[in-house]
Amino acid sequence: MELHQNIRLAALLHDIGHPPFSHVSENVLKFFRPPLGERDKEETLHEEISQRIITENKDIVRILTSPRAERIAELLRTDNVAADYCHDIISGSLDGDKMDYLLRDSYYTGVKYGVFDIDRLINVLTLIDEGAKRRLAIKQEGICAVEQYVLAKYFIAQQVYFHKIRRITDIMIIEGLKRAIEEGNTKLKQLYTYRDDPSYPDEYITFDDHTVMDEILTNSASTSMAFKYFDGFRRRVLPKELFYSELSELTDEKTREAMGKRSSIAGDTDLRDRISDSLSLNPDFTFVRAYSLKDPLVRGLSEIDEEGIVILLQSGRSKTLYDGSPLFKVVADNSGKHFISVYGLPLEIDKYERDKGRLKLESILKEYFGGKP
Repeated sequence: MELHQNIRLAALLHDIGHPPFSHVSENVLKFFRPPLGERDKEETLHEEISQRIITENKDIVRILTSPRAERIAELLRTDNVAADYCHDIISGSLDGDKMDYLLRDSYYTGVKYGVFDIDRLINVLTLIDEGAKRRLAIKQEGICAVEQYVLAKYFIAQQVYFHKIRRITDIMIIEGLKRAIEEGNTKLKQLYTYRDDPSYPDEYITFDDHTVMDEILTNSASTSMAFKYFDGFRRRVLPKELFYSELSELTDEKTREAMGKRSSIAGDTDLRDRISDSLSLNPDFTFVRAYSLKDPLVRGLSEIDEEGIVILLQSGRSKTLYDGSPLFKVVADNSGKHFISVYGLPLEIDKYERDKGRLKLESILKEYFGGKP
């Protein structure tokens, strides 16, 4: 029973370290994070902060008691060398968090893309020996249930999590927070600059979405970019998506050079200025972004990462979902496609001018990526 209770508590507390705006502003935490040596490679910051809150916050430690708090924090470690099925339930390809948010988000957004048969999926879960440990796996007769779950993630990612308005609001939040800190907001700098000192976890949990928005909209000059981004976000005056394309349509082949440019395109101010000059856009509200479901703007949500799910065959042998499901293989391979979007605040123009603008953007980006104009 103690093990079951620890799993329940870990599930309840596993995201307690998310910053305001959840996964979105985790990008800002990473941006301002000081070098921490090897730990940079081990965990995302919100997971590290979650563990610190659980083991250092006096109220939580008092409720859980110190030994249990440490055991729960250990369950949450992504680099846990002793990880077994208990860890898989909390943080794995088939963890309870993913099953929960897919159904919850489908319900609250009013779409059916994230719906799957959770009862069947749970019923086909099993355990498989991995050396001295036991890990979560799927019975062979459960392949269809897992395929339905993966398709639910794939569809909701494309239609909801990476919807063009969702993506631009994420950009506005991230850029607004960065600008606020660069413009001298000391409170937000303290929040988003991770520190090892004992006071950090308690300071961190005093902020939420509302306190951060209020901090920027109340204490930033109305002429500052941080204020303009968050004021536009609040009033839903958002840049429009002016261009959208697969990267493969802009370059003759997926060369290493093209992929390198894709990864740095967001910070290329020369490209941004060329685009804004060409279409008479405000450069401060012109954004060029590349993304894929394998490399999401917002870490974690619906990334297609089920390749390693183990299927226990009736013969007693096992294989990965990638090898055992042709349908999943297609989804996994397709989720690696890269896309380019351009956002801007154009003047009111008719459809003819919009189409001309799109052709200009296509030509600029093809030249940028080395394709044929």
